Amino acid sequence: MTSTSASRARRARGVLFAGALAALPARAGAQSASDNETARQLLIDGLDLRDAQQLDAALERLNAAHALVHTPVTGLELGRTYLLMGRLVEACDTFREVVRLPEDRETPRTRAARAEAAKLVEEVAPEIPSLRLRISAPPGSAPQVAVDGESVPAAALSVPRKVNPGRHVVIGKAPGHPARRVEVTVGRREEVEVALALGAPPPGPAAPGATAPGAAAPGAAAPPAAPGPGPGPRSSVGPLVLVGFGVAGAGLAVGGVTGVITLSRASSLKEDCVNNHCPPERFDDLDGARLLGTVSTVSFLVAGVGAAAGVAGLFLSRPEPRATGFIVSPFLAPGSLGVRGTF
Repeated sequence: MTSTSASRARRARGVLFAGALAALPARAGAQSASDNETARQLLIDGLDLRDAQQLDAALERLNAAHALVHTPVTGLELGRTYLLMGRLVEACDTFREVVRLPEDRETPRTRAARAEAAKLVEEVAPEIPSLRLRISAPPGSAPQVAVDGESVPAAALSVPRKVNPGRHVVIGKAPGHPARRVEVTVGRREEVEVALALGAPPPGPAAPGATAPGAAAPGAAAPPAAPGPGPGPRSSVGPLVLVGFGVAGAGLAVGGVTGVITLSRASSLKEDCVNNHCPPERFDDLDGARLLGTVSTVSFLVAGVGAAAGVAGLFLSRPEPRATGFIVSPFLAPGSLGVRGTF
């Protein structure tokens, strides 16, 4: 909008508002000149802000203007702003208020505003959606229900509640029970049902001689408890077994490796040594072979001691016999030594 057209629009709005003021009833306590001038400026500013799509600021100024002078013109423009914001409930309520305003000193402008408001009521009212609350609460309780923070009287819980299109929060609470919260979104002309279960009724006193479900009758012996799983089989492997067979394994490994190396060096020495006499340059090889042979022999002896200790450990930690389970026991036979298990 150019500056010229904006200026013309502001002048037209000033003339429009002057006609609205002429329709004010002549009564005691009528608006002062200060109220009228302030309302005129608020109306002009509010309409300019609305044209600029600054609806929140426009609503604030138009609401203030209508509160000061309360004319059909200010009410109509306030309702139109609510309508642009999607607040159909407030818009329709404002239009109905305009229609109900006194008709004293009616002018063409106020008469046109009243007629336009009545027309908009017919158009907007069917578009307003509603929520149908289905509240279940313990008998005799007084549930408290709020929609978007507004408390709903108990007498109005059973009828559809008019709301604006969009998202709404329903919170209900019954004494002695936790609050329940439901979020729901409605569109124009929709009626959405919202169910809130606010707790179950408390259990009543049991009749004389009656027992609660699952409870034992008086004097009756409690049923024997189901046997639980028995303890798992105890380990029959003690530290002596682990250490003994570990030493045996290490001794066999060292003895085997050093034995192979000793045999290899002995084979090499046979080529240069005659009748166990070796030339001086092979003395170091001969000493090394003898040392490896000694290490191999000692390793096998250590392996034998470890094996004996492991077997002894198996016998000493032999598990108690059980009806079922896995039992490990050693066995010794000519030329063989080992462990066997039974189930």
